[in-house]
Amino acid sequence: MAQWRKNMRLISSLRCASRGVIMGFSEERNFRFGVLVLFAVMLGGWWLRVPPGAYVLIVGAWVLLLAVELVNAAFERFADAIHPKYSQIIGTAKDMLAGAVLLLAAGAAGATLLLVVATIRG
Repeated sequence: MAQWRKNMRLISSLRCASRGVIMGFSEERNFRFGVLVLFAVMLGGWWLRVPPGAYVLIVGAWVLLLAVELVNAAFERFADAIHPKYSQIIGTAKDMLAGAVLLLAAGAAGATLLLVVATIRG
């Protein structure tokens, strides 16, 4: 009986997590753009026959970017809910999280570009 409850908790957790991803896709423009880029990277990597290890790294970098984008969006909503008026501290925290997303996007794009160029050159 205890195992059944654990399985139900897992299923419930997966439902909540899926709902979060769906909300991110439906309500966050940057998340939708990131998903589009991820699919383009996956398709391009497959078409160019990027080596499996490199393929996993670049796809992983873009998936990580999407995860951090969800964290950023969640923090912004939470901060706005608990402190609707402007706060310099909250504004700075939001900017720092956006900066983390920017750095990760630049790193993922750079890694993708380097691996694609290396693959094309052979």
